Amino acid sequence: MNATKSSDAVPGFLASFQQTVEAFPEATAISCGAESSGGPNISYCELDRRARILQAELAGYGVTPGSPIAIHTHDRALAITAMIAILRHGCPYLPLDPLYPQDRLEYIASHADAALTITDNDDFRS
Repeated sequence: MNATKSSDAVPGFLASFQQTVEAFPEATAISCGAESSGGPNISYCELDRRARILQAELAGYGVTPGSPIAIHTHDRALAITAMIAILRHGCPYLPLDPLYPQDRLEYIASHADAALTITDNDDFRS
C-alpha cells in the first residue's frame, strides 16, 4: 500500500505548478469559455499573478495558516485561483457546490469552521 500524508502532496503540487509557470508562462493554464472571469483563456503567468493577489488578500483579512477557507463559485477560473492561493497560504480549502441548497451550504461551512468564504455570489451567506 502506498500511503502518503495529504500534507506531503500539497508542496509537491505547488512546486510543480511554480515550475510550470516558470517553464511555460504564456501557455494556457485554464480554458473555461466565456463564463470564466477574464475571458476564455488564462495563462500560467496570469493564473500565478491572480493567485498571489488573492493570497495577499487572505493575509489582509487576517486569515492564519491552517484556517479552513470555503470556496463557493460557479466560475471555474476563480475556483482554481482560490485553491492555489489558499494552499500557498497554508490553509485547507472547502469546496462548496453552488447547486446545494443555501441551508446545506451554511451547515457545511459552519461545521467546518471556515475562516471565510471566497464567492462570486453576493447573496451567499456562510
